[in-house]
Amino acid sequence: MRLFRCTGIGALCGILAGLMPYWSAIKHAQMDLPMYGKEVIALVALLEFSENLQLSVRASIKEDSDWYSRFMPLIEEVLEFQVNQPHVKLIQHTVDEDGLVNDTASPLLKQTRVQIRLLEKEVFGSFLTCICCPCD
Repeated sequence: MRLFRCTGIGALCGILAGLMPYWSAIKHAQMDLPMYGKEVIALVALLEFSENLQLSVRASIKEDSDWYSRFMPLIEEVLEFQVNQPHVKLIQHTVDEDGLVNDTASPLLKQTRVQIRLLEKEVFGSFLTCICCPCD
C-alpha cells in the first residue's frame, strides 16, 4: 500500500521514505502492536532525539529568558515529555543496530539459537557425507 506518491522533487520523496520507520513505530506503539526491528531502532532514535531536544531547549532558556515566552506552548510540550532511560537501555541491549534481536535478549533464546546452530552443523555434515561418499 502506497501512502504517498513521489512526483516532482526527488529529495522530498527520499525524506518521506526515510520517515516511514518512525511513523510506523509510532503507530505500532500507540496501538500496542509488535514492531519490526527497524521500527524499534527508529523508536529508540526518537526517544534519544527528544531527550537531546529537551537539553537544547533548557540551554537556550538559560541563555535567553525571552526565548521561553516567545515559544511557551511548544516549550512546555517538549519539556513535559519523559524519557524512561532504563527502557531505552533495555531496548538497546535487546535489539542491535540492524534491528535484529540479540542472543542476550533472553537465556532461552540464546539456548535455542545454540541448539539450532548445532543441528545446522549436523545437517551440513550429513549432507557432505552423502555427497562425498554416496551409498551404492
